[in-house]
Amino acid sequence: MRAAFVEMLADLEPAEVPLVIRAMTDAQVEQANLFPHWATRGQAPPPGDWRTWAIVGGRGFGKTRAGAEWVLARAREGGGDTRIALVAASVEEARRVMVEGPSGIIVSARRGEVRDWAASKRELVFASGARATLFSGACAAMLRGPEHDFAWCDEVAKWPQAAEAWDNLQLGLRRGANPCAVVTTTPRAGSIVAALIGEPDCVRTGGGGKLNPFLPDTYLRAVERRYAGTRRGAEELDGAVLLDVEGSLWPLQLIEGCRARDEDAERLAAGAQRVVVGVDPPAGAGGTCGIVAAAMLGDDAYAVLADESVAGASPEGWAGAVARAAARWRADRVVAEKNQGGDMVRSVLRAAGATLNPLRGLNVMVDVYQIKIDDRIVLTENLGAVGSGTAAVNAAVQQVLLAGGFSSVGAARFFINGLDTTTRGLDAVAVYRFGLGGLGNWSLTAAYNYNENKIDRRLNALGPLAQIPGLVLFGRVEGIRFTDGQPEDKLVLSADGSVGAFGITARTTRYGEVISPGAAVPIGAPTSLTELGPDDLRLAPKWITDLEVRFTFKEHATFALGANNLFDVYPTHRPTGPRPTSVGGSYPIDAYYQPYSTFSPFGFNGRFLYGRFTAQF
Repeated sequence: MRAAFVEMLADLEPAEVPLVIRAMTDAQVEQANLFPHWATRGQAPPPGDWRTWAIVGGRGFGKTRAGAEWVLARAREGGGDTRIALVAASVEEARRVMVEGPSGIIVSARRGEVRDWAASKRELVFASGARATLFSGACAAMLRGPEHDFAWCDEVAKWPQAAEAWDNLQLGLRRGANPCAVVTTTPRAGSIVAALIGEPDCVRTGGGGKLNPFLPDTYLRAVERRYAGTRRGAEELDGAVLLDVEGSLWPLQLIEGCRARDEDAERLAAGAQRVVVGVDPPAGAGGTCGIVAAAMLGDDAYAVLADESVAGASPEGWAGAVARAAARWRADRVVAEKNQGGDMVRSVLRAAGATLNPLRGLNVMVDVYQIKIDDRIVLTENLGAVGSGTAAVNAAVQQVLLAGGFSSVGAARFFINGLDTTTRGLDAVAVYRFGLGGLGNWSLTAAYNYNENKIDRRLNALGPLAQIPGLVLFGRVEGIRFTDGQPEDKLVLSADGSVGAFGITARTTRYGEVISPGAAVPIGAPTSLTELGPDDLRLAPKWITDLEVRFTFKEHATFALGANNLFDVYPTHRPTGPRPTSVGGSYPIDAYYQPYSTFSPFGFNGRFLYGRFTAQF
């Protein structure tokens, strides 16, 4: 609400205003300049519990002044611990417009309100102690990590990395009781603005520049004459958010009129004559890779099945997304835009996985890999415990713990850069999808994985523990856990189908052999790091079968009955009682009450039956 003397000034004749202002005290002049007295509709913060206030307006609406005043108000209210992010399309633009501009923070601040401005540090310090830091929407990584109470985001429509920068900002906007942001922008078709104002916790204000009574009439007449009735005028003058791109062959009205339900995509793909995945690779790091799956249905009919585009991914990342899209939609081929280098695109896609389509509906994908890691971070043996070393070594470890004041601790372990390793493997997946008319749509899948882990070198950097002769940080037990503690191979066969309202999923998995290391050292080679001991247990390969049947009621509710481990299969039983005479001694006593090894890749709880009801509203 305007102060009384501001109302009085508004009622004066123009010639009288300078006389009255010259007679005013400094305090009266400062009070008259307070922004709330002059703010237009849409420049004042809206009421309610919102996380984002979006001021979307045309040129000259007063967005920058509103953003600067909002930041200043937050700095006054907050104490020295308040942190504010100022984000523009570039750091230079944030400095030139948001901080030093004619409607920026420095000009809009009250006397003495800005204590320090260090452009080289990108930091603005207020009299309250609050601090504001400048960030760039062209470098989203700058916003990964810093935490803020508040944020002012200017012209998000032209941020080069808008989506990623906004996400990073939101993840860090978590300080204080009510972290929130103000966005000041002129809209632009195809930008993040439409998605932003569509969020449930976003409140939008704004409007056209003509709502600002302080703009010159000559300016308003000139831009209206030039841009009225055009798309540019709708965005730049009226602040309208247009979802269509000018001149597009596929306007949104046409697309919406042809849109099918999401669940129809699988049916369309199953009956298609051809499916193609189109790829438009990004021009640089952080860009968006366009990935679209489309189908030729016959009779001059076509369908766009899905938009699988990814943003901010590395070449390996977007190539993997392409490979997954091709596998999901049983694509006959991948067609890529070669402006960024056809050979580069081809090599990156091939590195992501070899994909074969020997016949319609059958997709075969094979990945072969080798991964070498030096100085790998691993957990040491349970030093001092039985099985981690000789009795003398364990006793020495316990003495070290006792000397360190850990009288009630008998063993210890910690993370080290302890290994150089090589992992070699192969992943092969074959998927066959087909339709049987009245018998429904079906998908058969076979997947095989082979994985070999090898220890190239053990880095026994003992440091202060070098005083213990014979101590091995990463010994036999942990070594076997790394190389043989998981199946070397795994085979999965599955079938999934639907007939009308009924659905079924059947899956059987073969887990390869696993070695569960025991504490007892190898007979005849007590210091060996690779030999098996008398209590080491080979868990035999096992087949595990799962089954689920479903019924869907009117597309909104589904009831399912299923069984995991249908045939109640258990892992190899741990032996009990005396060991063979050639070995001597007895097996661990805990095998009587813990009969199965925790190394079992499928657990040891047997069959699990379940029922599930799902409703969508």
